[in-house]
Amino acid sequence: MTTSKVHPKRQIIDDEADLRELEVLCVDGFDEAILGFVDIGERTVLAYSKTKILEQLVAGGCSWEDAQEHFSFNIEGSYVGATGPVFVEDDI
Repeated sequence: MTTSKVHPKRQIIDDEADLRELEVLCVDGFDEAILGFVDIGERTVLAYSKTKILEQLVAGGCSWEDAQEHFSFNIEGSYVGATGPVFVEDDI
């Protein structure tokens, strides 16, 4: 039996969400890009660094253009409900 190790950022988010009784959705495989919680109106969601996600996709073998397209359609563009994450343009 193998157990996967939880990324430290993800563990902090999971613990804090439990403590605050929040239901937040994470983007699997991009824990390093987590920035933290953000309040939007009456809901709290996770914020991710768009730059870090793109850099991770490129490090995984995508060209910069392919990474942007994949991010746009498959990550940012997939609506997962009101508890879904937001993506911060942090390269400006």
